[in-house]
Amino acid sequence: MRQALCALAVFALSLTACTADAPMPSSAVAARPLAAGEQQPSKPAPPPVAPLTGLRIEGDAPLSPVMAVKIDNALAAVPQQGLDLAEVVFEEEVEGGITRFIALYQISKPGAIGPVRSGREVDAQLLPPFSPVLGISGAAGPVTRQFDKAKIRWLEETSGGPGDPFYRVSGRSSPHDLFVHTRALLAAGKGTEAIHEPVFAFDAQRPAGGRAIEAVDLEFSPSSEIRWEWSGDRWHRLQNASPHQTAAGDGLTADNVVVMRVRSRPGDRADSLGNPTLELDVIGDGRATVLRDGRAYPARWRKATADDHIQWTTPQGDPLPLRPGRTWIEVLKTSSSLRLGR
Repeated sequence: MRQALCALAVFALSLTACTADAPMPSSAVAARPLAAGEQQPSKPAPPPVAPLTGLRIEGDAPLSPVMAVKIDNALAAVPQQGLDLAEVVFEEEVEGGITRFIALYQISKPGAIGPVRSGREVDAQLLPPFSPVLGISGAAGPVTRQFDKAKIRWLEETSGGPGDPFYRVSGRSSPHDLFVHTRALLAAGKGTEAIHEPVFAFDAQRPAGGRAIEAVDLEFSPSSEIRWEWSGDRWHRLQNASPHQTAAGDGLTADNVVVMRVRSRPGDRADSLGNPTLELDVIGDGRATVLRDGRAYPARWRKATADDHIQWTTPQGDPLPLRPGRTWIEVLKTSSSLRLGR
């Protein structure tokens, strides 16, 4: 009997030891109370992303100010230089049915960009939230006064003295021969502050809905017909039925193409040929089409003031994110045609 009781006692002790050594389920482990003045450990900060593209920034170098350059798109200006590296591009119609670009750069810095042309009133409405250093060939007095009122740091061609970022190239006719050195342009705009927050909503996850398409055709005018074709990974640009290439022979591509339908009216000035300028209303809201991941999404655009970035939403008002990467924004008159194709 004594031996049996001893055996039972040993068995009970062994169970107690095993129970004490066994780990508790994680759900049953109580959090250690914080000591006085102690703070809960914070989660690691998300990696920084480039404001213009939403792509992750490599390295820890400080961001440069955004650089904006007004780029020519007349027949004699093609092929352009540096346009393929732009992170955001606005295409806008000007007098005579031709278009010009506002190309924006922050992470990418081509050695030179051009041909450079003059600014327009719509630039003073689109550019303020980017806080850029703007390079133009010049502008009419009413336009430069709007730039000044919007506190845009703009620079134009001077007499070519020391430090002048602008220069003329041989082999191109004037006025399509003006180019700008990017580092010199940034240096001339010293004191301009960089932006750090993403300018649009970005998400690598494709939104639900949309319509699968293979191409979109835009007609700014009979002399400016644009086509974007989906290649399976990005959109490729054609202009007047030919691939649009840069001076280096690279094609122009985009991760997002946004067609922004705007009201327009003739301006109160004219070019040397008598063509009236074109006023484009980019303050307010209107219809849009967002192209990403081989799909077309019906959308709305909204820009409350010149100081606000453009917001893209679904027709119901929900945010419509862009794919991280390069974005082309086609500022298209409501009277111009837009065709989606398979």
